[in-house]
Amino acid sequence: MKKLVLLVLVLGVVLGTAGTVFADVPAPGGPFNTAFRVMNLETTQTSCTIDFYNSSGVSKLTYGPATINPGDSLYVYVPNLTTLGDGEYSAVVSCDKLVAAVVNFSDPNSGASHSGIAGGDVAQTFYAPGIYNNYYNYYSNLYVQNASTSSVDITVSIYGPGSSTPVATQTATGVPANASRSFDQKGLSGLSSGVAYSAKIS
Repeated sequence: MKKLVLLVLVLGVVLGTAGTVFADVPAPGGPFNTAFRVMNLETTQTSCTIDFYNSSGVSKLTYGPATINPGDSLYVYVPNLTTLGDGEYSAVVSCDKLVAAVVNFSDPNSGASHSGIAGGDVAQTFYAPGIYNNYYNYYSNLYVQNASTSSVDITVSIYGPGSSTPVATQTATGVPANASRSFDQKGLSGLSSGVAYSAKIS
């Protein structure tokens, strides 16, 4: 019996593990270029398809199917997908075996890496322990992707050390299925320089 494995990733032209995967991307700046790897964790070949969605949740490109040998990985450099065009996308990776995914992105001054979130770990509430607005020259930026089949509202509540009352709130309403939204904390009112905050994403 085959099992379908879905991954969701947020990509920065933008780009999730076994099940459906969501990802956050931490860094303001740009323009960004994105590359990602999907690794086969099983002992037989897997076949994967990657669907890219724009900010309206509309599928803009299907990549694959691509075959990945056991223990090997698929590498995709997003700017090489010329039919996708410049922009910011989310992606869903669907495979017939267990896989893991990692996204790397960079601009001329910064870069970051993150892994996707397994479909079984998708939730309505997440916590981010490091939210920054010039914390020793570090800034944060969250990407939140809608894993449901209908539109959702997203709220990011940011808390100061030791406080249970948010110092800032960011919202996005009506985010379509498969689409993502960016929440940039650089220069956000209520956040001071040199303070490490945390956030609740719901």
